[in-house]
Order: sequence, then C-alpha cells, then structure tokens
Amino acid sequence: MYEYEELIENEEEYMENISEITYTISTMRDSPETIITSESETNSSDSDISMTESEIYVDNIIDEIYELEEDFMDEEKEDGKYYIGLSGLENHSLDFLLMTAVSPTTFYKYPYYFILKYLDEFSLFVIKNLVIDILKVIKNRQRNCVIIKTFWLKIIQRKWKKVFAEKKQLIEKMKSHKWLRYREIYGNFPNDNYIPSLRGMLSNLKN
Repeated sequence: MYEYEELIENEEEYMENISEITYTISTMRDSPETIITSESETNSSDSDISMTESEIYVDNIIDEIYELEEDFMDEEKEDGKYYIGLSGLENHSLDFLLMTAVSPTTFYKYPYYFILKYLDEFSLFVIKNLVIDILKVIKNRQRNCVIIKTFWLKIIQRKWKKVFAEKKQLIEKMKSHKWLRYREIYGNFPNDNYIPSLRGMLSNLKN
C-alpha cells in the first residue's frame, strides 16, 4: 500500500541470504587457526578396514559432489574474487593459502557436513581444525593467497539488524496521519524522505 514498504523487500531478502551463509559457515568459525601439515604427519593407518554402510553412503555423496564440481575445481581462481572454501597457514611464509573451494550452488545444495568432507578430501594439503570460510583470493607469486572475510559478514549482520529495525520504525511513522498530513502540505516527509538502507550503513566504521 505504501511505496516505502517496497524499499525494504530486496534488502531484506539479500540480508537473509547473507545471514544464512554466515550462520552456516560460522558454526565452526571459533576453531583454532587451520595449519597445513604434510600427510606424513598424520597417524592414518594403511590397514584394510571394511567400510560400513554409512561410510559408503558418505563416499557416494562426496563422489556426487566431485562430479558437479570438477570443472570448478580445475578452473584458475581469479585475483580479487571471493570463494567459499578452506584455507591453510603456510608455515614458512605465514601466508594463508586457498586449499580448496566449492561453488555457491553446490554449497547450498548439500548439508554442511558433506561439503566439509568434500573440501577436506580434495584439499591440496592435509588440514587440521577444518573451518569453511569466505575467502578473497590475492595472487602472489603464482600462489592463491587469501584474506578471510567471514568475520566482516558478522559485523554486517549486526549492523543491518539495527538499520532494519530503524527502517521499520520510520515506515510506521510515515503511515501515521500526522506524517501523511505533513507530506500533503509540504510535499515530503519531515525527514526529507530519508530511509535507512544498506548503502552507507558501515560508513562509521574505521579502516
């Protein structure tokens, strides 16, 4: 009924998507930093152990994900682009490197557990304390260095909740007889038609 109510629909849907992916990823975010280790450091056994039905099921799902992700896995990762995946700390350089990634479509299609197993299975190195993050790739001497960005999404979530609450409160005021009368007389609302939005909501944060 009121044109201002329509302004919040797209932003609300966008932030719901942000919230979904951040909540899913952050379920393991408090784990210690992921460290790259060599396979020789692990204590895996070479003995043959018969697989249970559940293990066979998991392996089938991992194979299914691989078939979907084969092209994405092989493609060159772009400088400055964001990816969902695992990172590892390179011991001698102390740089975080992209170990493996999954496309957003596949990430949403399967439960978190299977995505984590897939990423672990096809990681460049064995990784301890697996944590899925949103990673920004920075090319450095032919290496895919990354900046972990999941932390900033949590800040955006908290800030958006405040902005969205303020926006809904303001729209309720705009529905009031007093404000509608004001617009009828002066051609605009007392706040000059200002509506809080995603744009500029982080302007008060310092670098």
